Amino acid sequence: LVQLDTSHKDMVQKNRNYLKVIVESILYTAQQNIHQRGHEEDRSMIGQQSYIN
Repeated sequence: LVQLDTSHKDMVQKNRNYLKVIVESILYTAQQNIHQRGHEEDRSMIGQQSYIN
């Protein structure tokens, strides 16, 4: 039982770290006014938003 609890705590901490990195990345790009690429954009659209200003 103790081993399961420790394993669960480790997994929770690992997931929090992943989430922290993702949120920090999103906040950074938002502060820099860098758009997030959507799932429907194709490769020909990559980088076009950066030059339209």
